Amino acid sequence: MSLWIAFVPVAISVSSPAWAARGCETPSTLVELREQSARGEVAFANLDMATLESARAEAMARLPCVEEVVGPNDAAAFHRLMGLYAFVSGDREQVAPEFHAARKLEPGYTFPEHVAPPGHPLIEAYSEAALLNEGDLQFPIAPKGGWINVGGVRGAPRGVGSAAILQVFDGDGAIVETLYLPAGYALPTWGRVEDDGARRGMHIGLISATGGTTLAAAGLYAVARGYEQQFEATTDPAELEPLQARTNAFAAGAIGAGLLSVGLVGVTVLTW
Repeated sequence: MSLWIAFVPVAISVSSPAWAARGCETPSTLVELREQSARGEVAFANLDMATLESARAEAMARLPCVEEVVGPNDAAAFHRLMGLYAFVSGDREQVAPEFHAARKLEPGYTFPEHVAPPGHPLIEAYSEAALLNEGDLQFPIAPKGGWINVGGVRGAPRGVGSAAILQVFDGDGAIVETLYLPAGYALPTWGRVEDDGARRGMHIGLISATGGTTLAAAGLYAVARGYEQQFEATTDPAELEPLQARTNAFAAGAIGAGLLSVGLVGVTVLTW
């Protein structure tokens, strides 16, 4: 049985995340960020909850103020620290997203035996995190001329179900923002979602689709009217039921196409 069970679980709180916009009076370095990750592992090994919580808080406070490029290994260490804290705090929903992000960025890392010896529940949690489904992949929208690193990888997508560190750069390569995004948090946007050309293309496609469905509705209605006229003119009882069925089928198709056309008109108007 793990000795961590002696600690009373404390729910991890991200309702007011440290990556919220704020001023940084003192810039931070990657060395200082790594120190907190190492400090957290030592605290975990020593069953020192207070120090582990302090290391996590210090890392979250320093990350937005880092003035250097955060690489994959640095991001992985940060996620391991977040995962360790979630593990001992009883927040199992946050453990897998943090450890999954860490494993993806630094797949060869294993916890030292003095931190988690063989058979420790942490080892099992870290291994199981590799199987996490990240969910939908999102590509952050960068400022004009700039780019965004996700976990230290330029242009990488962010999985909604996984935690991530995003670092935003402007067209000159200067860091605009460095932030920590827990699993499930909405992805901010720093640039335009679509340019005018893409919008015009979307409008042309909507107009074409509207015209096509309108013509289809008219064609189906004409066929339905033709079968209706045959139904009214026929004197053969055996033909009545098939003609009625065809009339109803094409009439229903005409109504469906007409409704779709009306819906496309509404979408076109709303997105113009």
